[in-house]
Amino acid sequence: IEPNPNVIYGGLVGGPDRNDDYSDDRSNYEQTEPTLSGSAPLVGIFAKLQSSYGNPGYYHKESPLPQQKASSTRSSYKEPTPKTLWKEPTPKTPQGAPVEFLHSISSSWTVGTTTYYRHKVIIKNTSAKPISDLKLLIENLSGSVWGLSPTGEKNTYELPQWLKVLNPGSECIFVYVQGGPQAKILIQSFQ
Repeated sequence: IEPNPNVIYGGLVGGPDRNDDYSDDRSNYEQTEPTLSGSAPLVGIFAKLQSSYGNPGYYHKESPLPQQKASSTRSSYKEPTPKTLWKEPTPKTPQGAPVEFLHSISSSWTVGTTTYYRHKVIIKNTSAKPISDLKLLIENLSGSVWGLSPTGEKNTYELPQWLKVLNPGSECIFVYVQGGPQAKILIQSFQ
C-alpha cells in the first residue's frame, strides 16, 4: 500500500470554508490548512507520550536520553534522588599532581540493547596554590561533556569561562554520558 502523499503526519488540520466557517474535513485537501509550526509543542508532547507509553510507530528512532519509568500507582513525576551506583577514584593521577579526579556513575538507563551511564567527575584542587589554565585530555570518550569548555585541540577541555581559577581545596564538577567503560582523564597542562 502506497502512503497518501496528501497526508501530513503530525499536522493539525482544519480551516475556513467559503463562508469563513471552520471545517475539519480531512479529505478536502484544497481547503485544509495543516500546521506544524504553531503546534510544535503539542505535537512534541504527543510524540513523547506515544513513544513512552504506546507503540513506537513507523518514525520512532531510539535516542540515548534517559527514560523515566512510570510508577505503577502514581502518574506524577518524581525527581530521582541522586545515588552513586559505582565509584572509583581515578588511579592514573600521577603523584604530586595538583588535582584529584573522583569519578562516579550517578545514573544509568538502557535504550534497546545499549546501557548508557551518566559519569560524574569531581576535579579537586589538592595543592596549596590556585590552579589556572587547567587543560584536560579525555580519551575513550564517545558522548558529550557538560561542565567543561572544549579547546581547539581534539579531546582537550578546559575549565569553563566562569571558573578560570581553581582555588586550593575547591572543586569543579563535570559530567558525560556514554555507553561502555569510563573515559580516561589526564592532565595535559596547568599553571
